[in-house]
Amino acid sequence: MSALLSIKNLRAQYKKGGEVVFSNLRLETQTGKATALLGPNGCGKTTLIAVLAGLIPNFSGEIFFQGRPWTREALRHVAFVFDRAGFPPFMNATSLLRFFSKLYGIDNGVQRAHEMLELAGLQGVKKPYFQYSQGMRQRLAMALAVLKGPRLLILDEGLTFIDRTNKERMIENLKTQMAKGHLSILLATHSHEECRRLADEVLNFNELVETTERCFQK
Repeated sequence: MSALLSIKNLRAQYKKGGEVVFSNLRLETQTGKATALLGPNGCGKTTLIAVLAGLIPNFSGEIFFQGRPWTREALRHVAFVFDRAGFPPFMNATSLLRFFSKLYGIDNGVQRAHEMLELAGLQGVKKPYFQYSQGMRQRLAMALAVLKGPRLLILDEGLTFIDRTNKERMIENLKTQMAKGHLSILLATHSHEECRRLADEVLNFNELVETTERCFQK
């Protein structure tokens, strides 16, 4: 089976000539599967995801998506959820989901937005985003991420602040989408429980890299 996401010999640093966060990283994920990267805070998981999101330009190596180079075109089929998200403060979940449904040109956008509200457990919530708890914000970020039906969902501690009931509902929805072959997941986490509930494969981040000094200093 060919890999959905393939990373070879990846080396990253925050600034040119600065500290190397990791090098010689190799990773493959498969279609319809969830791969978890398990490791302590500071070991480089977030750096990897920042590279994939195009936030860190100082890297070398090869990244392929469905056998093709990782480009802006590839990113159209990828969604990211970070541990903290920010959206317009005076909009609520309903208006945000409807806005992005229209922006993405989604057929039956109003219905799709309603489905995502239910997934996030935010239906009927009228108050503006700036009044949301951290858990509510993360639930909304998850709903917005899966709204457009990405082929790959990348989570950087993306479930951390969500309460158990809502987390279970979201995990079951994600597993259903994966079982249909509609979705694959790359999950960076320090939670063994999230790995157990969601991941098909769990990789120790320390073992994927040749040099990650921060990990060994923990």
